[in-house]
Amino acid sequence: MRLAGVRLRRRHCTTVADPPRAKAPDLIGGDFTVTEPHTKYVGDFTCLPLEHYLATVVDLASRRLVGRWSPRAG
Repeated sequence: MRLAGVRLRRRHCTTVADPPRAKAPDLIGGDFTVTEPHTKYVGDFTCLPLEHYLATVVDLASRRLVGRWSPRAG
């Protein structure tokens, strides 16, 4: 039947580096080991289709979502 997937959208580059600007420090230093909850948190900022974005914070010990923010959620 020769079925094949179709890519409907082009990939866009949403991040452009600013070389002269100082980078944020790596406070965890690649050490993701945790012995008790509420001691280390990590975050992520994700661009979604249609010019929306989502920011999240996760507790490394429990791997639970601590907080989120998006323009629609407020």
